Amino acid sequence: MAKYREVILVPRMIDETYLVREALATVFESYTDIHLVANPEYDERYRIIYEIAASTNKNIKIITVYDFCEKYLKKVYVPESYTESNPLLTSLRTRNYFQNLSKTVIDFSVSSVLLAFSSPLWLLSRIRIIQESPGPIFYRQSRVGLNQQEFYCVKFRSMRLDAEVAGAQFSSKKDKRVFRYGAFMRATRIDELPQLLSVFRGEISLVGPRPERRIFTDSFEE
Repeated sequence: MAKYREVILVPRMIDETYLVREALATVFESYTDIHLVANPEYDERYRIIYEIAASTNKNIKIITVYDFCEKYLKKVYVPESYTESNPLLTSLRTRNYFQNLSKTVIDFSVSSVLLAFSSPLWLLSRIRIIQESPGPIFYRQSRVGLNQQEFYCVKFRSMRLDAEVAGAQFSSKKDKRVFRYGAFMRATRIDELPQLLSVFRGEISLVGPRPERRIFTDSFEE
């Protein structure tokens, strides 16, 4: 980040002597202003660093890793272990009635426009899929939505019919199971267009988290 001259990552598994004499010695020698990002849930060593900075007349600003991620990186800090928590997550508020209504109106109106303008791509995709990989035009797959409700996600088929003969697996770059036009659809997101129908059915939202398969969500939770 342009805001900082140098960024030093301090492992939390090192002893205090090494922390002071090796990891941080050069920092205090080279800089006057120091921004310390600490994770108070693991330990309180940041207090030692603060005391050293104060005794050497250094300007030090302390912020938790939770606040730093949101304020400076515009991201949410995801804990490393299930034993750790992010206190900011408890402050998240649910949408009210007006926000839900607004989101529904936006979903339907934008999806209607996208559906109208993308209609030529539906016809083109139908022709190219039949030419390159005879079989069903669409691919239906069970996904998990809001409140663990399962629904069928529909996409333009971009892989061969035997793509998952060995079981469920994530796709990868240059996936050999994908035929040529299928790769183009995946790169341009044309294969996602049929999901607009799921938006109209209220199964997914135009903007929201990616619905995954049950086999993967169970693994993520574990």
